[in-house]
Amino acid sequence: ITLILPPLACNTAAVYKAFDQTDNITPVDEPAVRAVASSGPLNQPPFNDLAQPAAAVEPRLAELRAQIADLTGQPVHVTGSGAAMFVVTNTPDRARDLAARITADALTPAIAVQTIAP
Repeated sequence: ITLILPPLACNTAAVYKAFDQTDNITPVDEPAVRAVASSGPLNQPPFNDLAQPAAAVEPRLAELRAQIADLTGQPVHVTGSGAAMFVVTNTPDRARDLAARITADALTPAIAVQTIAP
């Protein structure tokens, strides 16, 4: 995983308030939640219902997320209520490469975090 730590902050209370005010609340996808929560391989892409409300609260988050997606050619996911983000990679070398590119080109701190699959 490449972890992206932008110099932004999202007020958690404001993000949840924005979430509560959305008309397009997606119903819970129970199989996806179970897949993420299981110890088995992740068959579903990561999801975060707070990503859009976080971008509404902090519009620069959406801009930076789009910039990093363009730079990496991969989906960029928001953690919790923001503003940290991450990109899932298939190798530690790819995570390190993306971290270096994001830090240099997007002027945003990023680090490679190695995970161990079960």
